[in-house]
Amino acid sequence: MFAQKAYQIKSYLQYLLRAKTKYYIHSAFVYELTEEVIYDQRRYYAFDDIAGVRGLLMASDKTLLTCDYGAGTALGKGSATRRVRDIARTAAVPPSVGELLFRLVHHFQPQYVLELGTSLGLGTMYMAMAARNAQVISIEGCRATAGLPPSCSTRCGCPISRRR
Repeated sequence: MFAQKAYQIKSYLQYLLRAKTKYYIHSAFVYELTEEVIYDQRRYYAFDDIAGVRGLLMASDKTLLTCDYGAGTALGKGSATRRVRDIARTAAVPPSVGELLFRLVHHFQPQYVLELGTSLGLGTMYMAMAARNAQVISIEGCRATAGLPPSCSTRCGCPISRRR
């Protein structure tokens, strides 16, 4: 009987030492961020609208002469002709990351949002729709993708300053 209790206590203590859950976060700020932003599984109103825009981009046959100022692609650095659907598939912010961006911006409600390296603008849409009163500034080096319709501001009804 004592051996069984000792084993249970030992097992529980080992669990406590190894457990990495949200209940071991001691900072009130980090706990709140974890609970209200990271673990939030709600479907917000904007997600379906942005998924519709993503679908339009994924179906596009349009080709662009792009200029890559970032980390590069499998095509290599510099200029390349790419289809919009390929950019949307490989370079656009994935839905899970976009939804996290939305929840972060929605939680903090900033006055200003600055995005560098906008690409097709899906990340910008997530952030602009989360803080409709914020001034959103979007900067993209490639003229072809920066000018690509559908523009974020017309699709989401948010004023977005796009710069090239």
